[in-house]
Amino acid sequence: MLAMLVLAPQAWSRGATCSDFATYEQAQAALPANPQLDRDKDGVACENLPKGDGAPAQQEQPSAQSDQQLEQEPSAPQSEEAQTTDHPSVEHDDAVYGVAYSPDSKYLATASADKTACIWEAASGSEVKCVHHKGPVNSVAFSPKDGKYIATASDDGTARLWDATTGKEETKASPVKPGGKVYGVAFSPDGKHLATASDDGTAQLWDATTGKEETKASPVKPGGTVYGVAFSPDNKYLATASDDGAAQIWDATNGKEETKASPVKPGGAVYGVAFSPDNKYLATASGKKIAQLWSTSDGKKAGSSASHSDKVYGVAFGPQERKYWSAASADKTASLWNLSGNSKAKTYNHDDKVYGVAFSPDGKYLATASADKTAVQWELPTDESSSAQSQQSAQDQQPVQDQQPAQDQKPAQVQKPAQSQQPAPAQQPPPSNPAGATAQCADGTYSFSQNRRGTCSGHGGVAQWFT
Repeated sequence: MLAMLVLAPQAWSRGATCSDFATYEQAQAALPANPQLDRDKDGVACENLPKGDGAPAQQEQPSAQSDQQLEQEPSAPQSEEAQTTDHPSVEHDDAVYGVAYSPDSKYLATASADKTACIWEAASGSEVKCVHHKGPVNSVAFSPKDGKYIATASDDGTARLWDATTGKEETKASPVKPGGKVYGVAFSPDGKHLATASDDGTAQLWDATTGKEETKASPVKPGGTVYGVAFSPDNKYLATASDDGAAQIWDATNGKEETKASPVKPGGAVYGVAFSPDNKYLATASGKKIAQLWSTSDGKKAGSSASHSDKVYGVAFGPQERKYWSAASADKTASLWNLSGNSKAKTYNHDDKVYGVAFSPDGKYLATASADKTAVQWELPTDESSSAQSQQSAQDQQPVQDQQPAQDQKPAQVQKPAQSQQPAPAQQPPPSNPAGATAQCADGTYSFSQNRRGTCSGHGGVAQWFT
């Protein structure tokens, strides 16, 4: 399912890097000259080196061979596992609406318009299991204690509970049928309850064991279509996001609105809500192109808004120790913000609208769900020193797996040499297709995937199939 993408594979001395060669030809010539030579440990290619003769930067010049000889004796590509960098992106057959991590951060769940929700190994991108609805799947959540179950919400009018290992539906508690399309689903932090958001104007609470509605506190009726729901960390409150322009906080035991801090009105339809881990803030995602923090004690704005150039669809908080929050927008970006000072830390780009964001519980990654059919995992800054770099956030940021020049901001799954950013002269012919490649992507990289689903994800699509 997952496209494994690398640049045209060349070879050079074991442990060497592109900086060891002055020209592209020298790097190509290194392998045939010595059978002990191998690819660099990062699998990086030297296609960005200038064309032409010159002495190696740090070692004796290897003996040269003609291009014809190189074509006759191509270096074997690495295995797909070796070519894949840490925490790659995953792809569906249609837009991805939602993402969620398992409590141990080992698995990523995605909800898609292709009527499936899938579970993936976060580190490898390997598909574990997909479950199916009769309509688009709008939201997905892992059970918080052990990650044993996932809950899904669908346009087919149901929310369902599934065994995350077997993919079988837990029929004792599933499905629940709130009424109308179901846009959001969330587990309470103690795992005992499910909350659903639907277009019948209600949010409902359900017993996660029996599937029965908790009638003492349910339903709550915010007004208009309800797009999102979220529980407070202490299980006491439920927040709702609706198209009447308000987010509201409700007592999860009796269904009454907490009028001291509710409602908050960011303006426009409210598409998403999230509580901070310390329960001090409520974040809202608004059709007015902003994400906003609100104090849960009095409902007042907390700091400046996080602005985008189009509607904001989703918000999420990172683990308490990381002090980040994030917003997903129709402007094709997800933004990362420091809670301290509310300064922007990063901007992450997709090829289409970004619908959802989720932090891994270990605080290392941010996952984004997009209309470009992908969910991408971005490595977070290692510390809050990123706030010092926030003035450069207008320059689009890449996932750490692909540090490309600033003008090329497409997410990818390969590392490129930090010291070799000079593009080859346009008049030079490109190298021959690498052995084992199944497709060339629009941005010039190659795919070695044996499955056409997801090929060239984040690389502009397939420009040419080889097989």
